[in-house]
Amino acid sequence: MTGTYRILSRVHVNQWDDQLQTAVPGWQVLALWLSTGTVLPVFVADSHYDATNLDTLIRAAGAKDDQIHALGG
Repeated sequence: MTGTYRILSRVHVNQWDDQLQTAVPGWQVLALWLSTGTVLPVFVADSHYDATNLDTLIRAAGAKDDQIHALGG
């Protein structure tokens, strides 16, 4: 399915992982979820960074956003 979001930016960063107790390198992606107009921040570690994983994470964040907006939020 296409047309549900648009990637606005990608920046390579290190993000702290509480479970690993270390900084994990990866990509901080901002995606505009078109149905609500919300900008969704998504982090993908380098070890998991590919189109399929990124798409899955953005769609999961967008589905949560749709649920929140359905509540009137």
